[in-house]
Amino acid sequence: MKGKGLTLELIVATATKLIEEKGYENFSLRELSARLNVKAASLYNHISSVDDINREVGLFAVNRMNEILSKAVGNKIRDEALSALADAYRQFAKDNQELYRTIFALPILDTGNGLRDIGKTNLDIIRKILEQYTLPDKTITNYMRSFRSALHGFVLLETAGYFTRMAVAADESYRFMITAAVEHIHNLEEQHNN
Repeated sequence: MKGKGLTLELIVATATKLIEEKGYENFSLRELSARLNVKAASLYNHISSVDDINREVGLFAVNRMNEILSKAVGNKIRDEALSALADAYRQFAKDNQELYRTIFALPILDTGNGLRDIGKTNLDIIRKILEQYTLPDKTITNYMRSFRSALHGFVLLETAGYFTRMAVAADESYRFMITAAVEHIHNLEEQHNN
C-alpha cells in the first residue's frame, strides 16, 4: 500500500484491531505503521499524535457500546429495560475489554465536543429509562451516576479476575447487585410519591 489510500478511517480501524489484539497499553504507532505498511511519518499527515488515535478509537468504542445498549433496551420499559441495559453493558465490557478501556481514557484525551456529544447519547439511553419512574431530576442524576459506577466497578473487578475463587459465582453476585438496584429505584419512587 505504501501510503496510498491511507485515510483517518483506515488508521482508526487498524488501530482498533491492534488494540483488541495486543491491548490498550501495548498499542504503538510503530506497530500501527508496520500493520499499515507505511512509515510512521505518513501517519502524521492524518493525525498529530498517538492521543489522536486513542481518542478516535475511544469514540468508536463509545459509539459501538451505545448501539448495543440501545438495541438491548429496544421497546422494553422500566425494570426490564434497566436490567437489559445492565446486562448489555456488562457483556460489552467482557467481550471488548481493551476497547472498553479506551472509553475511560477519553475524558483526558478529548479536547473538543466529540466525547460530550457521544457520552450524552449514552446518558440519554439510561435517562430515558429512569424518566419512566416518578422521580425528581436530581434523584435521576444521582441514581444514574451510582448505577453506572456500580456496573463499571463490577465489570472492572470481574474482567481483572476477581470473583473467581469464591463459593458464590460472579453471575449470582451480579444478579444480586441488579436486583438491589431495581429495588432501590422502587424505594426512591415510593418515597417521592408519599
